[in-house]
Amino acid sequence: MRRRPLTLATAASVAASPFATWWACGDLSEEHEVLDHSFRAPDLPVAVEAGVGGAAVAVVVGAVVLAATEARRRPLDRLWLRVVITLVLCGAVVGFGGRVLTAGVVGANIGAGMFLLFVFPAVVLVAGTALVRATTLARER
Repeated sequence: MRRRPLTLATAASVAASPFATWWACGDLSEEHEVLDHSFRAPDLPVAVEAGVGGAAVAVVVGAVVLAATEARRRPLDRLWLRVVITLVLCGAVVGFGGRVLTAGVVGANIGAGMFLLFVFPAVVLVAGTALVRATTLARER
């Protein structure tokens, strides 16, 4: 039963990492009167965006603290830890990519094109590999 809080915390950190990164990056738009957008960011009130972003950062930090506390009590399974870290980092890249895709620019958003052509497929491949590894680990247990 001791593993349940750690499992829930790590799952929550994987889900929260894109939102935490999105909020931490902030708007990447250029300062200009007329801007072009590849995609428009959701129009959220500042308080809602700050609340969701702050909560997401708190979840990720809380999961790291919980994992560090558990690691001091007993060794954590390094194979599972690799899966979780990989998925959290993939979520962070997706959150940053969301900011790049929705940035207002003058002219073409080259960063959005590069993200969609190169980074997003790589993230899908890495996350898929981590999920396959998680399935394998779950079956072995």
